[in-house]
Amino acid sequence: MQKGQLLATIADEDTSRQLKQARADLQAATDRAALPLPSSELLKAAEDNLQRLEKVVGSGNVPAVEYQKAKSEANRLRGTVETERIERDRSLSSLEETTKKLEAEMKNAEVRAPIDGILTNVQTIDGELVSDGNELFTVSSHKNYVRGEVNEEDV
Repeated sequence: MQKGQLLATIADEDTSRQLKQARADLQAATDRAALPLPSSELLKAAEDNLQRLEKVVGSGNVPAVEYQKAKSEANRLRGTVETERIERDRSLSSLEETTKKLEAEMKNAEVRAPIDGILTNVQTIDGELVSDGNELFTVSSHKNYVRGEVNEEDV
C-alpha cells in the first residue's frame, strides 16, 4: 500500500446527517441569493418616484414636503436593502463555514496509511465499534525484512 492510501472510514452517522443538511441549506441559501432582495423592488419604485418629483418640484406643482417625504422614503429603503444584503451575505458565510467544518470532521473519520508498506495485522472487522486509541491496523515498512537460511531437514 502507498502512504496516504485510505484503509478505513469510521462511520459517523450524526456528522454525516448534519453535513447533508448543511449542504442542502447552503444550496437553498445560494439559490435565494440569486434572487432580488425583498425590498429592492420597493426601492426602485421609490427612486423612480423621487426622480419624477425632482423634475417637477422646481415648477411649484409639487409641495416641497411631498418631495422631502419621497426622499426620506428612498433613503430608508436604501438602508433596508443594504441591511438585507448584509444579512444574506452573513448567512451564506455562516453556512459555508459550517459546511467546511463538517467536511473537515468527516475527513478526520478517514484512516489512511501513514507510510508505504504492507498491512500485516488487522485488529478490527467491518462494522465493529471502535473508540479513540484503539489499534485498528499494523502497517509494516517494505524496508524491514528478515533473511535467513534453514536446513532442508528442519523444514
